[in-house]
Amino acid sequence: MVDDVKKEQAFSPAVDQITGMQTSSLLVVPLLDGDRPLGVIEVINTRSGRPFNMSDRDIMLLVANLASTAIVRAERAQGV
Repeated sequence: MVDDVKKEQAFSPAVDQITGMQTSSLLVVPLLDGDRPLGVIEVINTRSGRPFNMSDRDIMLLVANLASTAIVRAERAQGV
């Protein structure tokens, strides 16, 4: 969770410049199959403008778990 991207050295405003969006906060959770990384889900800004909180993180971890399961099942169905 990043409450204020302006204070985060690793944040690049390049995507904001291209899209015209203004990122203020981020929540990023991993998509995992055990120890194997599948990707990430990134949520940008809250509707209210408040920073993300632990409840938001917990919900996104649940969503990531469901998405990871769907990805793994799709891979298996395709014989990957």
